[in-house]
Amino acid sequence: MIDIRIVCTHDATKVAEMLVRLLEAEQHIVRLTCGRQAYHDLEAAKDAEEAVILIWSPAAPTQEYMLAWAERTDPQRRIELARAPGAPRIARTAPVIEFANWRGERGGRAWNALNDRLRTVSRRLEPAAPPPRYAVMALGAAGLLAIGGAFVVRINDVAAPR
Repeated sequence: MIDIRIVCTHDATKVAEMLVRLLEAEQHIVRLTCGRQAYHDLEAAKDAEEAVILIWSPAAPTQEYMLAWAERTDPQRRIELARAPGAPRIARTAPVIEFANWRGERGGRAWNALNDRLRTVSRRLEPAAPPPRYAVMALGAAGLLAIGGAFVVRINDVAAPR
């Protein structure tokens, strides 16, 4: 599971708190940043290895801190949810997820789209698993045993007299 930071305006606090509860139930570590305090968290979170969820509510596109988060966050780890039309035009790697009709239920179209996007971001943030060492060592040992067996058979092979 990955760390997640949710950034929103005060008019989207209820939705953000529902998201926090549901994502924490799925074993994610979630931080909620709401309002102007987001400016203070921006520099610290700039290099953090966490997914950033921006909630575009009706008041969000006019708030400077929301625009600052959108511009300064790496698009590879940014997830945007639209509670109202009018998300600003910024460089995106994925479209904004429509969250206007989401009422806190799991399994809906919006929730599944959010989970898919979280999986995509987690693949980018988490390091690749190292190649399995034991399988390579077992394959090498099996190869050495096969060569040794063929060598023993070849040496002990007695030609039949004619």
